[in-house]
Amino acid sequence: MKKAMLVVLTVVALALLPNISRAQDDNRLVHEGLMNAPLDQVWAAFTTKEGLESWMASHAEIELKIGGTMKTQYDPKGTIDDAKAIENTILSYEPKRGNAFTVQRLQKRFAKKADSK
Repeated sequence: MKKAMLVVLTVVALALLPNISRAQDDNRLVHEGLMNAPLDQVWAAFTTKEGLESWMASHAEIELKIGGTMKTQYDPKGTIDDAKAIENTILSYEPKRGNAFTVQRLQKRFAKKADSK
């Protein structure tokens, strides 16, 4: 399952919802892909704690609802709420089709790079 999850059938939006007007600087990041895996397994891999921890993060929490949060921690020694964790807010999702979220809190090392632009 880990190898199958390397290619993702999901949409990741790091900007506002599509129906809201955007500024000239559109900073969305979109990932799409096709997988040779059962749809239920792929969806669970992106929308459940167990799924996220099976291939992507050492620690994860997700509240799958609009306005819910998805927290990930990639360091096995870290915690879900420490400075190295990432927190996203779920903007929208369509079950077994895709999801969109925006980053609320980055790891400090990534936030410094983003601030310097």
